Amino acid sequence: KASAVEAEIRCGGLAPKKTKWIQHICRTLHKERGTTSLEYLRKESKESVHAQLERFTGVGKKTVAIINLFDVGHPDMAVDTHVFRYAEQLGWVPSAAEREAHNKRAETSKDRWPVVTRDTCYAHLDAIFPDRLKYSMHLI
Repeated sequence: KASAVEAEIRCGGLAPKKTKWIQHICRTLHKERGTTSLEYLRKESKESVHAQLERFTGVGKKTVAIINLFDVGHPDMAVDTHVFRYAEQLGWVPSAAEREAHNKRAETSKDRWPVVTRDTCYAHLDAIFPDRLKYSMHLI
């Protein structure tokens, strides 16, 4: 029941929205797979888990990275607001000034750096951090 789901997740915030999203995901999975279980993801690659879950409203890269990291068993770099802020403060992603200077020198649009967002930060950190450190990095 929606009310039971909402009651259980209320402490996390946005319970009414998240309840609708969770119920939509469960209905879709049941329609497609005959079950609401996500166990099938354990046989999928990290990239496939992202593709399978990010298609749903309310499920972004951070949520999927957490599922990969703590449940499915794939090393993944979960970038939440705090990790994003640390990455900026520690210089792990380019500052706006560095990005602007780089892009002025870029010869083609392919060479230009994108605006730094949580999603581009995720892609960057996931690419540069060794898999063996990704779990512990989320615990800082």
